[in-house]
Amino acid sequence: MNTQKNNTNNSIKIVIGGLALVLAIPFCMGMYSGYQSHSGTTGAVAKTLKKNCDCESIQIDHVAYGLQFNRKEGVTGDQVTFTLDNCNHSTTVEKEAERLNQLLQNEIEGYEKLDVVELNFTNGDANETAVIRNGKLQL
Repeated sequence: MNTQKNNTNNSIKIVIGGLALVLAIPFCMGMYSGYQSHSGTTGAVAKTLKKNCDCESIQIDHVAYGLQFNRKEGVTGDQVTFTLDNCNHSTTVEKEAERLNQLLQNEIEGYEKLDVVELNFTNGDANETAVIRNGKLQL
């Protein structure tokens, strides 16, 4: 009698474990492919900025993938922040941000899928930020 109860319990555990595995594998694969896609886009943005900006340094400060919520940005799926130090550009930060946004739209496939891209221009004590949401510059 006790053996039949143990067999039933073991069968239930095996079925539940199998179902969990069947559900977990596609979920993990989706997460991995999403991460690869977005990290590839972020890397391409960084390369394009480094190639087309005359700055002392360009750094990725913050990258977040997955669902996030904050008061300032609202609900976002991915967010990346770049710091561009001591850039030499002959225009205003707004015009430079417009130029870079247009360049990134033209050169990088999937750029518009990034929810928030922040470009922090630092020059000595001055610090200005341009925010790009889904490929549209917000000033």
